[in-house]
Amino acid sequence: MSTLPVENMLFKTREASSLQKLYYWPIPPSWLLDEFRIEGGKLTVVRKNGDRFEAQLTDVEATLAVDGFDRREINIRCGEKRTRFKKIPGMLSNEEWNAIIAVLSPFEAQKSQIVAAEPQRRILGMRPNFAAVVAVLAAAAFVLCLFFHIVPDSLTVFPKEHPTFADTFIDVTDYVKRYNDADLITKISMKQSYIFRKLEEKGLIVKEHDEPMAGFWSTPRGS
Repeated sequence: MSTLPVENMLFKTREASSLQKLYYWPIPPSWLLDEFRIEGGKLTVVRKNGDRFEAQLTDVEATLAVDGFDRREINIRCGEKRTRFKKIPGMLSNEEWNAIIAVLSPFEAQKSQIVAAEPQRRILGMRPNFAAVVAVLAAAAFVLCLFFHIVPDSLTVFPKEHPTFADTFIDVTDYVKRYNDADLITKISMKQSYIFRKLEEKGLIVKEHDEPMAGFWSTPRGS
């Protein structure tokens, strides 16, 4: 509970960066501070999900704790009313976060845990949520394999004609060999395919000399 006179203050949080959202995912909006205001001795806390907490500052009690990923968490209560939010670096400046903590005067016993955990913080103020990072990377790999062809030798990526997991990775040398060794009907079919057209368009395969209907193809010189 704060008993000292406090000047009016208003802090409006900034949007978290894309990198922070990745590291802090999946913290819901109900855990994120949107606005912290003190006016005329009245405390107002608004969270990103629109929830609003209002009480006289002299009537509130606050605790400062750390979750399993070293994320600082501020809990505020006044009787049956409660609110809480994570202290996310960058959404407010260090000075603004320190001002909020100072005016709320959280329990010292909880605050000491924060000090002990401080050396374990990483550049974004917490240990990475590795399960979340792995999930995001897996989702990115899924999308990449479903929607794009990848040519590792030339570091080329181009969209698939339609979503499929077939022919995600293309070995151009092997593709050209299969074409040149194929019978005439297969050559005609391959030449009409979307992959063939894209490889030709990107200069990854070139015509060496003509044969009836199909021709002979190879990879560019020096590739």
